[in-house]
Amino acid sequence: MRATLQSACCQIHKVHKYLVGSCIAKGSFSSIYTALRSSDHSPCAIKMISKRRMNRYRIYSDILFGEGTIAPLLNHPNIARIYETIETAGQLFLVMDFFENDLLSYICYDPSVQNPYRPKHTKNNLLTIFDQILSAVEYLHSLNLCHRDIKPDNILLTKSNTVKLCDFDFMTFSLNKCSHACGSYGYTAPEVIKNIPYDGQKADIWSLGVLLYTIFAQKCPFSTERGTEPHLLNVNNIDFSKVPMDVGLLIREMLNEDPSQRPTVSEIRCNSLFEQIPFREDSVNHCIEPILSADHILLTRTSEMIKKPFEWVSEQLREENVNQCQIIYHLIQAQLTSISENSEYSIHNFSHSPPISDVSHQRFGIIKEEIIHGNSFIVDGAINNLLLPRRFCVSTSVDGLKSIVLNTPGDDICVDLTITDCPDKQMCKVTMQGGPSANQTMKDVADYLRTTFNTDCQSVA
Repeated sequence: MRATLQSACCQIHKVHKYLVGSCIAKGSFSSIYTALRSSDHSPCAIKMISKRRMNRYRIYSDILFGEGTIAPLLNHPNIARIYETIETAGQLFLVMDFFENDLLSYICYDPSVQNPYRPKHTKNNLLTIFDQILSAVEYLHSLNLCHRDIKPDNILLTKSNTVKLCDFDFMTFSLNKCSHACGSYGYTAPEVIKNIPYDGQKADIWSLGVLLYTIFAQKCPFSTERGTEPHLLNVNNIDFSKVPMDVGLLIREMLNEDPSQRPTVSEIRCNSLFEQIPFREDSVNHCIEPILSADHILLTRTSEMIKKPFEWVSEQLREENVNQCQIIYHLIQAQLTSISENSEYSIHNFSHSPPISDVSHQRFGIIKEEIIHGNSFIVDGAINNLLLPRRFCVSTSVDGLKSIVLNTPGDDICVDLTITDCPDKQMCKVTMQGGPSANQTMKDVADYLRTTFNTDCQSVA
């Protein structure tokens, strides 16, 4: 596996700290590439999203938000982790694990080929796979999120057949009705195709019903051709001859034409079908409540992510009704808590001097701190506007730490960056840390911020 990736990366180009190799999959506006981490040559996969191609879609900003902002915060055993996002002038890169298998190859394999990683398609084995998919979607739904593109192509498998749900291009909040038609023909609910406001979670249930049929029958029950009429998506037209009777009954419930009559994911997982599965992820029930006393660091990150003022976000967090700010805050808190439990850093360490970058050839001895009159999300955008046209890339890891990198034939220029709002002052602190080769870049950023925000910058050597 690693040898394959390394050979594929012989004619690679470097993006940030990754050696990007060959393309292994393509979509409408994105491609998946093999990659190696330059530090230790460990394998990974990188999804490259073209901003230019994506700009053709009406939900351009929604796709960027779902895939680039929310998806990296998700943390579930059956969801493919995104470890880092990297932005350039024309692309957004998502760094994730590399998986050799997917659901389609699992359910459609030739049984005459011996493979220890592919057990026979017993009813229990197939239901075990499906229950893992349900567990991932249940996690999303408990956070008031919906996937909106559940299909075999978006379900990867580890060597031990652990499910990893991926591709969150169309993921959105399900606090209100969804209005944009999206998904894949054959798996999309009829109400979505009708282009009327719909419940995103109930649309996911329909897609899961189609998927359950596909897992047992090894084919999609409906046409996957563009232009399929909604009235053709009728459960009475489906051939259930290859599906066990009790599984077929569940599929019929999930493919109810009336979305309100479809079961929830949690109700599906309580079906007696799944009682014989030995190892199951526990059901989750995230309790999103008003946040009366928000943590300052989490508040800053929430503000940066939704690109709204610090003060406005603080007010939203105190609202009685669940809203997007509360959900994002909850996800950030869970993410940083998980990280701090496995490292020497606590949540509050992330607001101070950033950890040294893993670019080993740099000596990070120079620190510049600046107090800027402006919200962190505005300052963050200004820095991107300055550096992205200069061929820099800006990365954000799951812990929220930013790194600015210019890849060069010699040593890369690398700056670690943190931006923290100052409570009640409509100001923020910008901290940059880098080696001697990054000094000019840090000076350029400081000068640009001083000019743009008409403020004095305070530097500390």
